[in-house]
Amino acid sequence: MVRKLKPRRVEVVVKYAASRWRYRTAKKLSAIFLLAGSVICLPLYPQVVEAGPPPGLTEVTIAPTVTDAGAPRHWQGAVGATPYSSANLFSGQLFTAIPIVGWTGRGPTMDITLYHNSAAVDYVNQANYGVELSPGWSISYTGRVDSISQTPDVVVIADDGTRDVFTYVNPGVYDTPAGIYDTLTYDGAASKWVLTTKGQSKRVFHDDGRLEKVVDPAGNELTVVWKAGASLAWVIDEIVDAAGRDIEYQYATGTDRLETIHHPEVVPAPEFSRPARSWTLVYD
Repeated sequence: MVRKLKPRRVEVVVKYAASRWRYRTAKKLSAIFLLAGSVICLPLYPQVVEAGPPPGLTEVTIAPTVTDAGAPRHWQGAVGATPYSSANLFSGQLFTAIPIVGWTGRGPTMDITLYHNSAAVDYVNQANYGVELSPGWSISYTGRVDSISQTPDVVVIADDGTRDVFTYVNPGVYDTPAGIYDTLTYDGAASKWVLTTKGQSKRVFHDDGRLEKVVDPAGNELTVVWKAGASLAWVIDEIVDAAGRDIEYQYATGTDRLETIHHPEVVPAPEFSRPARSWTLVYD
């Protein structure tokens, strides 16, 4: 007999007022680690200029300040500002990463994390897909590939906001920027972008730049499933790991604003039963 367990719901409150952010959780569980009651001052930066998209990738213009977004590079100094934030001593950017839920197992690790970049609080998502959050915020599996306005080069934007510009060499071939060990290629036959890491795991992107899957060196896949959005062409529906376990992104009615991160109930056997869990984002 399968034992049913009651779902547990955790509320994450994200507040923005006068360049101040506050993170709060209504209940602390061992499965998540959220910063409670801290206040961080975030400087504002000039807005990115939008550009018209060519076929395939979204064409973007990158503001200099936005290039500072993401976790501090290994060649940059950083100092901890809070348990989940670090200040980049080279650029002054404050980077915050708040783990929500994740697990390891066969295939790529499932990792749902909320990120905030002070260098990107005025950044406007120029792609017609993704997830709507408050200014400066991003979340796992929303990384993408964009083309750069008036150049043949492309920029790979990581989930945490890090931006790496890959220089065009030949059709499908791009030079890796200095200090970076990832390689980027374009498979014209499959119409896919492939970013290969130093450890030989891969991130595969759709022709339009959306993340499609993460593949480990053994060929196990974590898949990102997209659906039509309310105003965006595409929003993330769910992320499914190699074992079939999933995380769902749920949105406020009639919008593309992320409202709930949901982990459905798992009942493989009584001794392994796990209740459904949900994390709700409240915007203020």
